[in-house]
Amino acid sequence: MKILHTGDWHLGKKLHETEFEEDHKLFFEELFNIIVNNSIDVLVVSGDIFDFSNPPRSAEKLYYSFLLKLKDTCCKNIIITAGNHDGIQSLEAPKEILKLLNVDIIGTLTDSYNDQVIEINDNKGNLKFIVAAVPFLRDKDLLKVNEGRTYHDRTEEVRQGIINHYSELAEQITHKYGKDVPILATGHLFVAGVEEKSDAVRDIQVGNLAGIKSSSFPERFGYIALGHIHRQQKLQGHSNMWYCGSPLPLSFTEKNYEHSVLVTTLNSEGVFEQPKKITIPTYRKLITINDSLQNVLSELRSLDNEKHNNYLIEAIITQENSDLDIPYQMSKISEELKYIKLVKYRTNITGKKELRKEDVPDLDEFTPDIIFNSLIRSENIEEEQIEIIKDLFKKAEELSNQESAE
Repeated sequence: MKILHTGDWHLGKKLHETEFEEDHKLFFEELFNIIVNNSIDVLVVSGDIFDFSNPPRSAEKLYYSFLLKLKDTCCKNIIITAGNHDGIQSLEAPKEILKLLNVDIIGTLTDSYNDQVIEINDNKGNLKFIVAAVPFLRDKDLLKVNEGRTYHDRTEEVRQGIINHYSELAEQITHKYGKDVPILATGHLFVAGVEEKSDAVRDIQVGNLAGIKSSSFPERFGYIALGHIHRQQKLQGHSNMWYCGSPLPLSFTEKNYEHSVLVTTLNSEGVFEQPKKITIPTYRKLITINDSLQNVLSELRSLDNEKHNNYLIEAIITQENSDLDIPYQMSKISEELKYIKLVKYRTNITGKKELRKEDVPDLDEFTPDIIFNSLIRSENIEEEQIEIIKDLFKKAEELSNQESAE
């Protein structure tokens, strides 16, 4: 049997007000073709289906349309577990209806381990393997009431709670089905030692401090399908443990990631093979330009042609001195661009000076003027611009005083 492992879709995602709906539509078309062309039997989605707990209607429509489209294909089992971005109620609300489409939704822990145990049978009804469908384990599910405990105690309790949950689940399945039935486990969590630089990934489970070692997971699991980390990677310390990664670049820090889905095969010996990567095409290229203002403007105009249609650009303006003209020029160029889109820009002024100790007044001497003038002296700002800035500050201060008097 073939199992496709994916996750971290983040439907409804926006990148600085730029929507990804069209990207997700194209991704689902590609995913559908992969499932059909590779005769996928089981689809496993390891969390973060949506980008936030109350997704827009357009994102939900895209999600349900895709699941409905799979109904008459070779993929007869779909297992979806919640991630930290997903709203439990919104994800689980249609679970009984989706069950009619062979879709199992696991949004949260219940009192019974059986609710996380899903049997996968072949076309003749023979049991082939078990999915230990574990959703994102929230701190409230793992922490006990214990007044006076330290932050370190909380972290250790969460970490041990995760380890205990997977160990107990493995034991429960083995006790019920025997030691020879293969198990595929899911998870949406942070594992210590992973490689990740994305700024689109939120810290979870006590700020990621409760990340556990991959060797802490039971070897009874033949394949561990993880979500949460957007860079696809295999983890050391377990024979077959993978983060599937996000299928789309969801931030500029992910622009050079490998975006694909993973396909593992349960062979005739009951072993999950090392997965094969199937690349997902990047429909919109994310580019970062880092240069002086004039060079950034020049590069943007150079890229703005039909060949680069739908490129998303992040501009970093790096120069020694600040420039009051930057906001105006960047706003102006954004309106001029026809084919590419300037999503965001930021400045990196390299000529900052350290404040001297003698320049800093005593705390009881601080006034808005002193603070402002100290800030001005810490920047390499040209003299003619300093007077403009001071004048604007004085006007703002006057307006503030007028409002306070009223």
